[in-house]
Amino acid sequence: MPVHGLNKIWGYLAAPSYPRTALSISETELVLVSLKRQRRHFEPTHLAMVRLPAGVIRADFNELNIVDESQLAQQTEKLIAEAGVSRLRRLAVALPEGSVRSLIVSLDNVPAGRNELMQMLSWRVERSFGCKPGDVRITLKHLNVQKEQVHWLATVVRNHVIDQYETFFRQVGLQVGLVLPAHLAQAQWLLRAGVAEDQVMLSLNDRGFVAVIVRGNQPVLVREVFCADAERDDEFYRLMIFYRDRMAAKNSSANLSRLLVLGSADEQERFRRVLANVLEAPVTILEPGLLGLHLLTPANFSTFAAAAGLSTFSWGT
Repeated sequence: MPVHGLNKIWGYLAAPSYPRTALSISETELVLVSLKRQRRHFEPTHLAMVRLPAGVIRADFNELNIVDESQLAQQTEKLIAEAGVSRLRRLAVALPEGSVRSLIVSLDNVPAGRNELMQMLSWRVERSFGCKPGDVRITLKHLNVQKEQVHWLATVVRNHVIDQYETFFRQVGLQVGLVLPAHLAQAQWLLRAGVAEDQVMLSLNDRGFVAVIVRGNQPVLVREVFCADAERDDEFYRLMIFYRDRMAAKNSSANLSRLLVLGSADEQERFRRVLANVLEAPVTILEPGLLGLHLLTPANFSTFAAAAGLSTFSWGT
């Protein structure tokens, strides 16, 4: 059971530098962002978005994602031109939600040998997602979040899915220096916040939502939930009950008070109320300014949070 760590996804983390320009891909749009750092906050130097015609991208874990490569190439060229990025050759990429899966793997007993450990982790991930050995790339990042257990963050992508993206970018003359699933790119805003208390990100999509809970500078829970819009409140409520009863720090009734909702203003308030109800405590909605992002012009942060999160890797993780 080969485990391809530190390669492609969560890849290039040992590289001396990361691309400052980042692209996020979804079924409906492409977004390109370059950031600059001004003391303690970031500002976009280039920011552009183009809508994709229906059917160009099909975000799927099992099937090829790029349905119309010619149209995607045209829209990518248009995006780069609109962003005003000259001589772009290298960039970071956030893949569509649903194309890549993430999982926190916890082990009570750790094998002494590295090969046995990698095989155990690979088996756990493949079993969780119904994958056959050799059909996926599994990348692993060790986490130090609880002393009583050993935790790993695993990201999983089908070989043929990532191969198609890599081939596409080579054909359009772009070198990809860092690839992450959208939810981990978005969660980078919480990971780099430097606060002691727990934080939660809720990224809404047409299939449901992805929730990432961060403790310090590491994720402690990644959960992808498939549900109808009308069921989101209940599903988020149940997930936060699980967090409160099973994951919250001991001797603390509510050590989570910061919520990032990637959705509309109404949705932000809607899920803030849900979380406040679960915790029976005030909850702060995280706006771009609180995350260290200064916007010179009005822009929808939910749209470019993933690409901008990837861009921040240029200043360390």
